[in-house]
Amino acid sequence: MIKNLIIIAIILGVVVISQQPGARSLGQNTYSWIEKKAEPYTSKTTDWLQEKVYPAIGREVDSKTGTINQEIGSAIETQKEKISQTLAEKIKNYFSNIIDSIFFPNKTSQSSSLLDSLNSQNPTLSPEAQKCIEACQLPKIQ
Repeated sequence: MIKNLIIIAIILGVVVISQQPGARSLGQNTYSWIEKKAEPYTSKTTDWLQEKVYPAIGREVDSKTGTINQEIGSAIETQKEKISQTLAEKIKNYFSNIIDSIFFPNKTSQSSSLLDSLNSQNPTLSPEAQKCIEACQLPKIQ
């Protein structure tokens, strides 16, 4: 217990002293000294990581990359097929409605398309626009 209190007191003392303006050169010197002493350990750690850990992780990443690329590729192809199918169906329905309206002009289609709904709406026109439309119409022949 006393050992822990001494360690805490040392840490707090270092923190307080490190905040003083005169401790800057001491901090830089201490950092350089620690860096020189730790260099053999850091180089050994770096060598060990490059020899043992990185190759194992690299093999695992390479094996998973192929699987992930295949899954992403199949998902993309599936989405492309769905989009193509939907687009082809919409185009088919559009041209089908046009052909039906040409050959069967009085027949009302069961499916309501966007064009049908837009054509069926009665837009509210300003009085000026209404006068312009009436003035532009050809006179009726009797």
